[in-house]
Amino acid sequence: MKTKILLISNMYPSIKNPAYGVFIKNFIDILSKNFNFKKIVIEGRKKNRLNKLKSYIVFFVRIFYNTIFQKNDYIYIHYVSLVSVLLFFIFPFIKGKIILNFHGTDMIGDFSIFKKMILFFTKKISKKVSLIVVPSEFFKKKAIKTLRVEENDIYVYPSSGINLGLFRPLNKIKYKNKFGFDENDFVVGMVSSIYEAKGWKVFLNAMDELKSNVSNLKILIAGRGIEEKELRSYIKKKNLENITVFVGEKTHLELVEIYNALDVFVFPTMLEESLGLVGLEAMACGIPVVGSNIGGLVDYIKNDYNGYLFKVGDSDNLALMILKCKNKHELFQGAIDTASLFSHVIVAEELTKRMKSLY
Repeated sequence: MKTKILLISNMYPSIKNPAYGVFIKNFIDILSKNFNFKKIVIEGRKKNRLNKLKSYIVFFVRIFYNTIFQKNDYIYIHYVSLVSVLLFFIFPFIKGKIILNFHGTDMIGDFSIFKKMILFFTKKISKKVSLIVVPSEFFKKKAIKTLRVEENDIYVYPSSGINLGLFRPLNKIKYKNKFGFDENDFVVGMVSSIYEAKGWKVFLNAMDELKSNVSNLKILIAGRGIEEKELRSYIKKKNLENITVFVGEKTHLELVEIYNALDVFVFPTMLEESLGLVGLEAMACGIPVVGSNIGGLVDYIKNDYNGYLFKVGDSDNLALMILKCKNKHELFQGAIDTASLFSHVIVAEELTKRMKSLY
């Protein structure tokens, strides 16, 4: 009989928001080989505060009932922060081994007074659970310092890894043509949430600089966010509209097509990303990555091997690093080899072994 996991997450994809927390769904899909899952999740983004409040009330009631009155082998919690308050008060009554999986903003960032209060409870709970899971070595160091837990209590699991059967090199000419580009165009792209801290202005400023030096430059952007209108206006302001294609939010399957249409993938974030899975997805398609020298990106972007790191927020340096990728075909193999280390099958097997060792 399979081991039972109660999975808890306030992020999970929906029909309207297929990319929202998709790595949580991937987590369940790949681990279902060894475990039976019961989900307590909030699906999709809620459009107004009332709907959000209702969804969280139901969310917390279900957590309370299923952790105290139902027997589970493991209680696996993604995005710990808000749940930690409830856990603090019901911890002595919970049945099952508790595993906390941190992803980024639930542990690092500029915290308000409210978030600092939440972090207080999170620290208390983190010292009592069976295992803490984080997405990168960078984030592991952050967890040790922030949560004040022992290194042996933390396990690195890279956000469900990469499905190498899905993310792989395909016919580049075909997918360039699909987005309206010619096979000889130099296509530079970005897949990101659209808000300033993710670096979209830095990216477009670099593109503005490159357009005078690269006659066949084309730009492909995918994502959604609160600054989409500003993004479109900025593209127009920089006279980039004739060489830019903005496709909005896409599913995982559609992202494969986007990555394969690119010659260079850019990750211009100004945040301490806990991992940066999109960079690894692009690498799995053989695309070199130019990323900010910050956070989890430093763990896998290696200069002259699979791409380049650039100075955070420096569009001139970004433009220079993108040019260094041009016609440097050996970066293709470095990208493929790097992504292979993050195979979703391999990382799931290793996590399964670690979880079973808790008993």
